[in-house]
Amino acid sequence: MAVTETLYLVDGKPLTNGRNFGRAAGTAGQANGLNNMLPPISMIERIEIVRGPASSLYGGNALGGVINIITKKATKEWTGSFNVEYLTPDSSNKIGDNKLATNVFAQGPLIDNLLALQLNASHTKKDGGGVRPNPTATNPNATSVVNGTEAKGVGGKLILTPNDENDISAEYKYSEKKTILAEGVAETISNTTPYTKDIYTLTHDGRYGNLTMSTYYQAEETKKEGTTSNLDVIETNNVLNHQSTYALGEHILTFGGQYKTEEFKDPSQPLTKKVDRWLGAIFAEGEWSVLDDLLVTTGLRYNDDELFGGHLSPRLYGVYHLTDNWTLKGGVTTGYSQPTVSAATDGWFNNYGQGAWLGNSNLNPEESVNYEVGLHYEDKNLGLTSSAVLFQTDYKNKIVPNRICTGAANCTYNGANRNFINKYENVADAQMKGIELATSYDILENLQSGISYTYTTSEVKDGVFNKGTPQEIDLSGKTLNKTPKHMFNLTLDYQPTSKWNLWGQFNYRGKSTDYLSFDHSTDVQSETPAYHTSDLGVVYKATKDLSFKAGVYNVANKQITNADYGITLDGRRYNIAMNLKF
Repeated sequence: MAVTETLYLVDGKPLTNGRNFGRAAGTAGQANGLNNMLPPISMIERIEIVRGPASSLYGGNALGGVINIITKKATKEWTGSFNVEYLTPDSSNKIGDNKLATNVFAQGPLIDNLLALQLNASHTKKDGGGVRPNPTATNPNATSVVNGTEAKGVGGKLILTPNDENDISAEYKYSEKKTILAEGVAETISNTTPYTKDIYTLTHDGRYGNLTMSTYYQAEETKKEGTTSNLDVIETNNVLNHQSTYALGEHILTFGGQYKTEEFKDPSQPLTKKVDRWLGAIFAEGEWSVLDDLLVTTGLRYNDDELFGGHLSPRLYGVYHLTDNWTLKGGVTTGYSQPTVSAATDGWFNNYGQGAWLGNSNLNPEESVNYEVGLHYEDKNLGLTSSAVLFQTDYKNKIVPNRICTGAANCTYNGANRNFINKYENVADAQMKGIELATSYDILENLQSGISYTYTTSEVKDGVFNKGTPQEIDLSGKTLNKTPKHMFNLTLDYQPTSKWNLWGQFNYRGKSTDYLSFDHSTDVQSETPAYHTSDLGVVYKATKDLSFKAGVYNVANKQITNADYGITLDGRRYNIAMNLKF
């Protein structure tokens, strides 16, 4: 699954609001955008991962699973931490740029056993000046200088604990991301105005015997200022969410609902200047202890929204402990994901680098049926865990980009030349399937290893782009976007003493397709070639409160540029960091 199909949460609240802005805002849900929204590392207590589709509880953005970042709870005394990290490219790496990141976190009581305060701040600056190929229709050897970026954020949270059963919190977060122009780049409103985000959250958590409850209201505004206030681009999202969990003997019931409103205003759009909608959902899930060794989970979610109406998403999953070491897992889960309101609007475009993505009012929500069966082995005495998982996902109306033109000489939209133009389309019927193998093993008490391999195939069963036009093309038999057939990862972690930790990792990613398009009559897809990277690092714990780390990423200096393949893989980079707790 793509990163856009994995739901990222912080304390159970999604980070994927603001998706209509696109990647430029750093809020779209892609990896780069998420980096600007994650809490400082010093705030994080642990990370919980839910593998596989989780749409019945979390909705359509969780088709690929859930990553929930749990932040630290309020403490009875003042504590904090400071972290600084510096990343610099190797002299032979002409793509990368220097990056400096700092963050600080502090928390403690204002009134003992009643009111606590948490504060955090972060700042990241990446220099510009790197040179990347940027071919045009008239000059295939053209290059461009890469601009830098600066991101900063602050946040505060008040936690009221009137008794052991209730926590009430009020939180505010502000973040800002702006471009730092490289030398020689002309200054314009579009490349100098920062994107800002304000998030206000009220939360109540209750614990009443066998019943736990969590309710939050979140208001979010993402904005890019125009030359005047009436030209501001603004997205607002308001979410009211409730979830309760009840322990019924050996069974666990979870139920709740969500209501959300979205509004996106962009005066620069050629047709519609404002789009909005409401979305609602109710859900229920049960974990049933059928036998001592058999746990069955059933789930059902009903989604409704202003544009696409209602839809039911059921789930059935089982876990059977064959022996103390062997476990069989498997089930069927359905997925349902509505397009963003901008993607479902004709003529609406989002800038993406030097290209544009166009909306399409004929888009339908994406549906999927996901099958999984896996065999898992664990022996704590040996320090060994292994698993083999077979999976298959059948898509209906899979949402993909159709590249309708490439090259600035041929691509013009809203009065500007574009390097490419993509349009959101549905693929009527597609399938993805494969196998995932994973093993972790304690070679020695102080030496751990991990290895994983994933084989994936995908195929469009039924799909036509540009139907009824001279560019009509049948995509049947083609692969889905960005789906490598082979992925392999190897990690080693060695702790020679209590103060030193050494680690290394090797990653291989097979070739994958980049987009579906009618640009190429013989092969409608371009390919990203196979590549591999290796990373090495060391961590030194000087005291219980002070630690240092250093690393070398992409040791072999493997570089792929967008001139060849439409992506950029950065070269060798060096990293140093310090963390201080107080």
